[in-house]
Amino acid sequence: FFAERSAADGHEVERGIHAAPLHVTWRDCKKPSDVRWTLWHEDAIFAPPACYWIGSGEGASIERCQRSCDATSSCNAVNFKRTSRIAGKCEMRGCIEGPGSIENSSQLLPLRGWNAWFK
Repeated sequence: FFAERSAADGHEVERGIHAAPLHVTWRDCKKPSDVRWTLWHEDAIFAPPACYWIGSGEGASIERCQRSCDATSSCNAVNFKRTSRIAGKCEMRGCIEGPGSIENSSQLLPLRGWNAWFK
């Protein structure tokens, strides 16, 4: 990276270039049709700190809720509740994977009528 700062006497500018090692990994891109959703728990929601709030998704159906999440890069989980025959509530979440995350059942908050989905 390139850096620039004022010299100690304040009349000159010091410039420098620093080369740091860069590690890049590649993975195949998933098409939305390749994404597999799993019902993680019925009558519970994903909760902080393992799953942070991203926003509300489209609540017309669980499929539309999941598509809202698929279109959001940091979203990998949804909480969904059907509120009527034609509508529901959709919460998009970003869940941390690995130790101390959603695998720990304490990160699920029991809440009747809600379903927690993960991809």
